[in-house]
Amino acid sequence: MKICKLLSALTVSVLIPLQAYALENNQYEVWIQQDGKAFPATSPIKLKRAPFEVVFRGPAANDYGLAAATKAEELPKSGDLSSVFRFGNGLFVDDPNTKISISAPGVIGKGWSSWNMWAYSSPNDPEYISGFQKRVVNADGTVLLTRTIDKLCVDDGEKDACHPVSKPVYKRFFALVTTLPPLLPGQKADATRWLNPTTLEIEFTE
Repeated sequence: MKICKLLSALTVSVLIPLQAYALENNQYEVWIQQDGKAFPATSPIKLKRAPFEVVFRGPAANDYGLAAATKAEELPKSGDLSSVFRFGNGLFVDDPNTKISISAPGVIGKGWSSWNMWAYSSPNDPEYISGFQKRVVNADGTVLLTRTIDKLCVDDGEKDACHPVSKPVYKRFFALVTTLPPLLPGQKADATRWLNPTTLEIEFTE
């Protein structure tokens, strides 16, 4: 989904509010921020080799998922996201919660993928742990969720090898992001619950 206009708190653009129907249809927006500059979900996003932020704006009750690979062709091209998002494979929270795991070449094709569902928990919760570090409620009822990334990890299907963003293993990677609404009464968890996928191409410059 394309973002019409963006503005981080430090820039002069304006983020157009989501329409009222967005809450019902699970529409969301996603973009990358670095050094106060916002990069919409268009390809490629060119970043410095330094920490950056992944930002979502969408329904407050939803969680948000991300799967990453080194090659765009390894990510699904249709609304069926089951090749990368599967129930029973993946965690709501990363430890540390400042990383993105990238599936190494061929890992997805072998029936495995590195993905996570990102949720937010209040610092006041007894067992505080969060996929997002920041959550802001907007006037229209949506939330703004921010996750700072300072590590990139390579998943070989068995373990992650993590490196600081300043020394990325890959100059470029591709990420598929999606939203996950809460279960309704009588609803089962299945692949159709992953909605509105958006692909990001992220490239690091010198």
